[in-house]
Amino acid sequence: MDLPFLALLGLFGSIACTGFFIRVMRSTGSGQPIREYGPKIHEHKRGTPTMGGVPILLVFLLVLLANLVVLRIPLSTEASLLIGATFCFGLIGLVDDLLKLLQQSSKGLLVRYKIIFQLLTAAGFLLIYFASGAVSTSLVIPFMNGELQVSPLLFSIIAGFTFLGIVNAMNLTDGLDGLASGVTLIILTAYGVILFATGLHGELFNVVLLFSAILVGFFIFNVFPAKIFLGDTGSMAMGGFIAALGILTHTELLLLLFAIIPVVETLSIILQLTAFRLFKTRIFKVSPLHHHFERAEGVDYAFLLPNIEWPETRITSVFWGVSALFATTGVLLYLFF
Repeated sequence: MDLPFLALLGLFGSIACTGFFIRVMRSTGSGQPIREYGPKIHEHKRGTPTMGGVPILLVFLLVLLANLVVLRIPLSTEASLLIGATFCFGLIGLVDDLLKLLQQSSKGLLVRYKIIFQLLTAAGFLLIYFASGAVSTSLVIPFMNGELQVSPLLFSIIAGFTFLGIVNAMNLTDGLDGLASGVTLIILTAYGVILFATGLHGELFNVVLLFSAILVGFFIFNVFPAKIFLGDTGSMAMGGFIAALGILTHTELLLLLFAIIPVVETLSIILQLTAFRLFKTRIFKVSPLHHHFERAEGVDYAFLLPNIEWPETRITSVFWGVSALFATTGVLLYLFF
């Protein structure tokens, strides 16, 4: 790939395409459905254009086609797998978003169908990965100064959990203006540093840089006050990209640091549900965690943690800061330990 050209093409293409997509969504009255139950947190966001993953993926596709048709530079198997996972998980999210818009409901695709489609996508990824030959089933272990070789079965199980965990965790993180997209940019920056510093997986670095440039173009419209939301199309595409990147670089364990915010968001929901089912009490005001820090109307129940009511911009800034701290720690562990 001609990196500077393609990255700039992706950046400005994303800005133009996202701006146009926002106008189209507004003209058709297609906006974000808000859940009708529980505390009222985001009523003011009702009607904001959603499905922001559509312009992201469209520009991604067009730039990749420009690379193949104009520059005639073929993609490696690793790069193709990374790209394929992104589009497949994005497609699952697109179906979910379309159902929400058609039904004017926040429910969308049933959870069991999401999981089935996600598992099928993960299985397809692994089949192609192993069929490509000359593949490694190792895991990077911090402090071991090397990689731990595991069986193909264990590698596949870990990869499957990585896909399911990261994709759905990123979906849960997408609840505040710019939160998920900002966290994703931080994670991609960490991977970019690792790939550039080591010189490994050169084609992956090119794809990471391109996807990051496109995401920056979208991020401009997604920060507070958001003019467009990612929707499940965007959050699942980003989750698929990050999960595939972790698997291809054998850094599934380090993803726990790189993706600390999505991981903690998911854990907060698990803790909330467990506490309520076992003890009939709530730990957080609202889960996932970022909602606990918001002002919420209609909270008529007790919860264990202190009530915090931060402005949305402060919440996202703190979460970005935590994400950057843990991502930096992960990079240092990978490069020096």
